[in-house]
Amino acid sequence: MVKARRGRSASPRRMRPAAEYRFLGDQPYTEPHDPLGYDSLVEQLGNLIGRSHASSPFVIGIEGPWGVGKSSVMLKLDKRLTQDGLRTVYYNAWSHEGRRGATEALLKTVLAALDEDIVQRWVRFDRSQKWKRASVVLLRVPVVALAARVGLGSAADRVWDSLQRNVEVANDFHQRFSEAMEEWSKRNPAAGQPGLLVVFIDDLDRCSDKSVVDILTAVKLYLTVPRCVFVIGYDRMAVDELIHRRIGQPAMVKGSMYLEKMIQVPFSIPQAEPQAARVCLREYLEEAGVASLFAGSEDIIVRNTDSNPRKMKRFINVLLLRWIAEEAAGHPSRPELLAFLQLLNLHDRGFSLLVDRNFGVVERFADYVRISRAVDQVPKAALLPSDVVELIAHKSYFHLGDDAESREQLRETLRAAFPASYQGYCQDERLCDLVLAIREAASGVSLQEAERLAKASREASETAFERPSPPPPDRLPESFKEGILQMPSVFRPERAAGVNAVIQWKVTGPEAGNWITTVKDGTCTVTEGEALSPDVIINTPSDVWLKILRRELDGATAFMSGQFTFTGDMGILMQMGSWFES
Repeated sequence: MVKARRGRSASPRRMRPAAEYRFLGDQPYTEPHDPLGYDSLVEQLGNLIGRSHASSPFVIGIEGPWGVGKSSVMLKLDKRLTQDGLRTVYYNAWSHEGRRGATEALLKTVLAALDEDIVQRWVRFDRSQKWKRASVVLLRVPVVALAARVGLGSAADRVWDSLQRNVEVANDFHQRFSEAMEEWSKRNPAAGQPGLLVVFIDDLDRCSDKSVVDILTAVKLYLTVPRCVFVIGYDRMAVDELIHRRIGQPAMVKGSMYLEKMIQVPFSIPQAEPQAARVCLREYLEEAGVASLFAGSEDIIVRNTDSNPRKMKRFINVLLLRWIAEEAAGHPSRPELLAFLQLLNLHDRGFSLLVDRNFGVVERFADYVRISRAVDQVPKAALLPSDVVELIAHKSYFHLGDDAESREQLRETLRAAFPASYQGYCQDERLCDLVLAIREAASGVSLQEAERLAKASREASETAFERPSPPPPDRLPESFKEGILQMPSVFRPERAAGVNAVIQWKVTGPEAGNWITTVKDGTCTVTEGEALSPDVIINTPSDVWLKILRRELDGATAFMSGQFTFTGDMGILMQMGSWFES
């Protein structure tokens, strides 16, 4: 960490005066000329909806992960359709979360978009036989829809409960609403066609499982009528899980099956193209007042925030706050080093923790990456680049044989010289690039300062392989078998929500044998034997894992030093420790 960087100044870049820094807000991007390219998408989608009057009703699902820009697309589309003369309604599902009757609010919002005269006639018409027989309370359903105008919303919760219990009333409500929409569409033509009402429902994935299912049910049973189009924004994976949790069906029935019946036109927001994402990032950096600090680092920031606008903003805001804290504490340092360390924590918290505990891991793993990549490009040692040969010559942990040494021989020598876990980590190209960038940015920085920055860049509550408090002495296992059999009793199901994993233990040493830990549907079981298709296989001496269970040996240290190995899903291995309370 003490050598100066090639081609770059070893002195830290100074940030601008603190008065010029600005936090970035989380508002959707609704301005024209969107750098992410959503304007063209909105234009085409708006045209398609406008030409599809006769195909209504239908439901469009705007799908995408957190922060990708669903709300931006929906708000732009809302504005675009309004300009074409279509009537739109925007309903934020999350804003009603925690209140009684989020679906009642949806019902009122939609009905309030109709002409008041139409709904008033509906009210008078419904003071008649079928509704009257059903319930006196149900007479007030349409009146509740006018709550904002006539102040009669207090019965909303009771009304909705009655609607859900009474199928006959629900069917009649659907018929009355369909007739009201038909009259409204004739009164409000658009572009020479009967009017179209477009209802936007945003932030569905932020709601509880009950609200998600209730809102979708309300759309399907009561509001899906001709001249009505719904545009619903959500994270597909999150909503799948919420629906599955709510309907309580067997594991083979997925939330996606439920969504398929609700959403006729699912559309996934595409990830921004790298060039567009770089333009977007530069705009954010300029807005925050830190653009000059990251010239040349944009690509690695874009790649490690997945070109996601919200992730970019969050990254900049957290970095800015941490930098100010560093400055206030009298510890000025390179902003790019702090940035890359922060990105490492976001990408791989397990490796970030290793760097936190021993910053020397950066240099050692960076050497492994450089040598490994060079070896993969040549058939024999004589063709290795001179800078890699020079690197090898100065490292005591790796030595070349003769020039005729083959690629496979070089790989074998490489595997023997470094911890076994490096081979798995080296498969992650993003991790490799980050570590190389950290090493470059840390040149000329003292080891003590680098380790301090690594600690400052890691959020302790989110780290993998976090070392828990030692368990009470009377619960410390005396053998590997005792320890693994304790796992169900210390399992914390709330920490493993949605996890289905099979871990195979291949144990050597004094207590050699095979064990299976299965975590599924909020339960944990341990059996002896071999699994058919495990997600992770842990190869460990029994005494090594016993020390880990007794907190006499840190799991991350044991892993990186090659005291145990694994194959399979690294994410499961990294999360596993958080599922149990020893």
